[in-house]
Amino acid sequence: MARSSFVLRISPADYETYVDRHRHVYPDLLAAFGEAGITSYSIYYYEGLLFAYMEAEDFAYVSKVLSSHPASHRWAAFMSDILLCWENGNDSVQIEEVFHYAHQDQ
Repeated sequence: MARSSFVLRISPADYETYVDRHRHVYPDLLAAFGEAGITSYSIYYYEGLLFAYMEAEDFAYVSKVLSSHPASHRWAAFMSDILLCWENGNDSVQIEEVFHYAHQDQ
């Protein structure tokens, strides 16, 4: 299973809005995650930073499916008013994994 992480930003003033929206994620977006092969997706918050962690078999396939899925486009538009852009103009940046531990039963 491959892992991917990225960071997004919001104003701390938008925290409650962000959380509320994620309590009501579009059902067809969640279905698209499954279609794309995402097996796990978590987002953590700290002082305006959102750390996202995702697991999937093939992230090229995830990107292909989500980039063409209408629910993904609707969600991106819905969230665009509170996500802040980074210096590169994107609302998220990939972050490098520097450590991973996974217990293996023997």
